Amino acid sequence: MPIMPGTIGEILKKAREDKNLSLEDVETATKIKREYLKALEQENFEKIPAPVYVRGYLRQYARYLGLNDDELVQKYNDVAGKSIVSKITQPAVRPVKRPFAFTSGLLAAIAGFLAFALLVGYIAVQIHDFAVYHKPVSKVVHHTNTSKSYTKPPAPTPAPTPPPPAYPLELQIHLIGYTWIEVIADGKIVAEANYQAGTTLSFNADKTIEVITGKAGNTYLTLNGKSLGPMGVDSQVVTRTFTAGSST
Repeated sequence: MPIMPGTIGEILKKAREDKNLSLEDVETATKIKREYLKALEQENFEKIPAPVYVRGYLRQYARYLGLNDDELVQKYNDVAGKSIVSKITQPAVRPVKRPFAFTSGLLAAIAGFLAFALLVGYIAVQIHDFAVYHKPVSKVVHHTNTSKSYTKPPAPTPAPTPPPPAYPLELQIHLIGYTWIEVIADGKIVAEANYQAGTTLSFNADKTIEVITGKAGNTYLTLNGKSLGPMGVDSQVVTRTFTAGSST
């Protein structure tokens, strides 16, 4: 398929207008908010919460218009990569450090503190000497222990605990229909493609796993051996994030 000319916004808007569709029509069909559709056509990607959402909405919008979603996502990756490089190369502004100077007020405060500390130390020494000199003589009373010795019974042996899983997070994704899936494990993209019905994917992570699906009704999850059911209904774009010890 030939490379589509133009920017992302130009390609999307032209394809929509060629089909005589309004943003309201696309919102109803794809369940993507109108403000996000408008942001994609105007290339105001910063109005969409995160890059993973941009890729998911872009794929779903492109497929609805009959466009090559892989090519549009690649165009976005190129634009996003240039933006990151531009931010990294900007010089950092370092604050100018002023030399510390002793003022007359500061010197007076230090002197007052030292005088107060000496006074408190002198009073403490006097109180200690007075207490030692006037310490009363106490009588020593010997008590005979006549109670019988007690032997503590042995504690019951705890039942063996099952070994923990190899990873804190073990996720399986089962697809019942053709679906686009993106998976981010511990901050790294480990899957981003369209998969056929009947596909089962397995992923492991130490801290977090994030799943984005283009069709929530086709995507069934199992976390650490526990079935979580479908991610949603119909053709919703849904994101689920799982962290070690809890899930969202």
